[in-house]
Amino acid sequence: MSATRDWLPRSLEKKYQLMVREVVPYVDTNRVKFAMGADTTVGKWYDDEFTLLAYNPFAEAYASWIDKSKRTPVVIIQMRDAEKVADPYFRELYRALKANPKVTNADLEAMGLPIRTDPQHKPAPVADTVPEFGIVPLTGHRLKIDYYPQGETHKKGKPAGQHGVEIRWAFSEEPVHNADRLSNSSFDTGSPAILTFTGDDSGRTVYLALRWENTRGEKGPWSDIVTVKVP
Repeated sequence: MSATRDWLPRSLEKKYQLMVREVVPYVDTNRVKFAMGADTTVGKWYDDEFTLLAYNPFAEAYASWIDKSKRTPVVIIQMRDAEKVADPYFRELYRALKANPKVTNADLEAMGLPIRTDPQHKPAPVADTVPEFGIVPLTGHRLKIDYYPQGETHKKGKPAGQHGVEIRWAFSEEPVHNADRLSNSSFDTGSPAILTFTGDDSGRTVYLALRWENTRGEKGPWSDIVTVKVP
């Protein structure tokens, strides 16, 4: 098993095998044992958000993507978008399971997940700085976001102990001054991040902001909100 911070496989095939064939069936089988109620973040979140917004779209996109006869450019983009949305949900599910005392290390092992480590080990605190970033328009109605720590010049990387960045974005007819009002969210662990839009969005102004997140899911302050037109 890889290091805990990188437990989610990069390979789509391995990610599908882990989450769709191992973790979710095990969780569904043990719903009562795992006390999926109001006392955990699994329960309603698992049914209403994780399953509908992340797991189902990821599994459906993968079913088309894995069939090479159906792997068109549109299917590839759909798979990439579904993976981008699903990854932070998968990570949140692991954090919720690990935090649930009824989920034992044996349960985590059975799901192929990293077990709890020495409780004396303290992960790095969340960064108190904001990401610096640059945005480059790409073909296919995409925006490339190169993000990096404040003061760096090589335009890549993360502060020590940070897992990645949360990106919030939205279209709006009026100026947006509060990042919490940005309705769309994605998570990225390795610069650059790519946001993909549709042809109908071309020429529209999108508002976006970034913030660091550490390996415990703690979030730093938001960057300034910037605007850019979708190519």
